[in-house]
Amino acid sequence: MSNKYIGITIGPVVETLTLSSSPMALWFSSYLFSYISKSICKELINHKISTSNDFVVPFVNDEILNSYSYVGLYHDRIIIRVNEPSLSKVQDVILDIKKSVANSIALELSGKNSTKVIDYITKYLQIFAIEKDLPNEENPILELSKLLDAIELTKTHIPVEEENYILSFMNNDNNSANKNQTLKNSFLVKNIVELGPNSFPLFKKNKKSNDDNNVITITDIANKLVSTDLSILGDSPSATKISNYYAIVQADGDGIGEVIKNLNGNESLFSKRCLDFGKRASEEIYSYGGVPIYAGGDDLLFIAPLQGHNSKNIFDLIKLLSETFNENIKTETSNPSMSFGIAVHYVKFPLYEAFSNAINLLFGKAKNFQGKNAVAINFQKHSGQSFGFVFRKEDQLINKISQLISEKDISDNSSDKSNSSLILHSVSKKIVEHSKLFEIAIVNYLDTIENENCDLIDNLFSNIFDSEIHSNANYSGFIEDIKKLLKSFIKSNSKGENPLIEYIDQSKSSNKKDIFNNTSEKNNQEKALDILKSLDSILRMVYFFNEEKKVISR
Repeated sequence: MSNKYIGITIGPVVETLTLSSSPMALWFSSYLFSYISKSICKELINHKISTSNDFVVPFVNDEILNSYSYVGLYHDRIIIRVNEPSLSKVQDVILDIKKSVANSIALELSGKNSTKVIDYITKYLQIFAIEKDLPNEENPILELSKLLDAIELTKTHIPVEEENYILSFMNNDNNSANKNQTLKNSFLVKNIVELGPNSFPLFKKNKKSNDDNNVITITDIANKLVSTDLSILGDSPSATKISNYYAIVQADGDGIGEVIKNLNGNESLFSKRCLDFGKRASEEIYSYGGVPIYAGGDDLLFIAPLQGHNSKNIFDLIKLLSETFNENIKTETSNPSMSFGIAVHYVKFPLYEAFSNAINLLFGKAKNFQGKNAVAINFQKHSGQSFGFVFRKEDQLINKISQLISEKDISDNSSDKSNSSLILHSVSKKIVEHSKLFEIAIVNYLDTIENENCDLIDNLFSNIFDSEIHSNANYSGFIEDIKKLLKSFIKSNSKGENPLIEYIDQSKSSNKKDIFNNTSEKNNQEKALDILKSLDSILRMVYFFNEEKKVISR
């Protein structure tokens, strides 16, 4: 016995996202494809090509199809079971949806030649469908995904592009003074706004005004001005430099192929779990103070401040999202994880470049780190200086990193606050100054396979941090935490274990896969240098979170 399936792929998603220069444009370029996916699903049912029970990917029912969400929850692929050959009918539905979207954009691009706009958008949208008979025992997600991967390589191109009307729409060429005006009034936003005043996270919530239609900017996100709760929105800007920086985060599930292999006919249930994860993750990102852009399948894309609401930082959010992923996607037979790429940039840094950097960090670093389940984060400061690291997302390590950031002031004594930055800088500087001694101590440990302690590291810390201020109870705990962190990095590099952390070498391309795959070939001296550079990156990050804005007198 066999079943007939149809697979649909929708794009070009990444190419459109890279056109974005503002949070609103990034949201639109992602939500557009989720809207198209949802529209195709509805029309497949309306044309009686399939029923909601025939959907393998995504999970659909009447309630879902007739409701709206502020974040794109629909995957860029659709897989349905059909009772008879239906490819031509599906292709007709696709063409109708493309024309409908093209007409909507042409209508809102006043002043443009509507015929040219419609023709361009219809050709720009890359939506393909295939039909395949599969034996009952075959997994439709795995089998059709291979074919859809192949068909995506045959994408068409517009021979002569006089104007990119998608870009014109996102940049509002008709009104250079208000580039978000067209997007704010677009057909995609109207249905969401009708849900209520707090339904769209990219509209500002103003304590002093009833005007909720001003669009959130990168600066607003960095300054924690995203929330439905007006009581927690700050009236005054933060005094720390991190409020001048934003994080763009791309996340993707690890080991999802194994999960799919073991579904045994429960593909629809898996799709429902993915949908539930996307909804919960979006709420968690929004509550933190971030803007969810996409949450479909096992993928996430969002923009967030480094320090969110309720004293949470970006690492607290990553841990929460990872726990939510496990609760929804983990099965009895499979143990998937989620990896993250986090690009941190100054608020004036181009968003489309930051997005590309986040993709490279995820797929070039995190997902190629040994064991996956990793976070790759890179900070590029306004000065152009960069530093970063990749670490395995173990609870103990991510808790320790978050704790170090939370203790960035180190002392609760206000009279000691002025010394906090000095202590941070001092610890980092002393480790660098004595790096050769630390290198020897680390190599000694790694060379001694049976050694179960790090006595040399303890001795170094005791001798180097021996000033009166270092023994102060307000600071000694911080120094002890740094020592424990260093020792955990050393132990993870011994006895053939996967390392907990690697620093990001800024001199190498961020998408080279072999950077983190050759750890086993490194000698112990090279491992020692990696460990010290990783620790230095973390200390620089903690200092960065603690650094205050400089007040420039005029």
